[in-house]
Amino acid sequence: MILCKESVMKFKVTIALALFLASILISTFNITSTETDPRMIKVPEIHSTIQRMRIITAGYITVNVSEAKNMIESIPDLVILDVRTQAEYETGYIKGAVLIPVAELEGRLNELDKERQTLVYCKSGRRSATASEILVENGFQKVYNMEGGILAWMDAGYPIVLPPSVGGFIVLVNKPELLTPYIGVAAVSIFPIVMTIIFIRRKRKNK
Repeated sequence: MILCKESVMKFKVTIALALFLASILISTFNITSTETDPRMIKVPEIHSTIQRMRIITAGYITVNVSEAKNMIESIPDLVILDVRTQAEYETGYIKGAVLIPVAELEGRLNELDKERQTLVYCKSGRRSATASEILVENGFQKVYNMEGGILAWMDAGYPIVLPPSVGGFIVLVNKPELLTPYIGVAAVSIFPIVMTIIFIRRKRKNK
């Protein structure tokens, strides 16, 4: 009976030691993996564990339009990369965006800075994901893909800019109540031109 109790005690001690060693190994692995994978350090705390794994696998971070807007407003040297076509770009783009269509990206990588954070967007998010993969494969480590593209951006009521060929300064948003201040600016800008045209026409009629 005594031998039986000693055996049970040894078994419990062995199990306890095994669990202790296992916990040490797991914690060591977590610390090592975080330190050796630079992308893990850059993952925002808002991402879930599943999202973290996707980030490590893909090599870039996917952000929603709200997060993208915060990045644009808080990171002065952020590169905003539009990978749509020229025709799509001319329908409106995010202010400050650089246009490099995804089909031309691999041949124009020298136009981008690998050391700067790069926010990539397209129309709906598919081509920007492809472009993000191309950037990561070529050594870019600070790549962010804007989920939903410019369509999601406009649906959220955020502004887009028209190119110089169709106005340049005009900013459009998807929510009428946010458009009011821009209409006021446009009206003030156009008013002197309209008055000048009216004055010239009247002067010609008097002649």
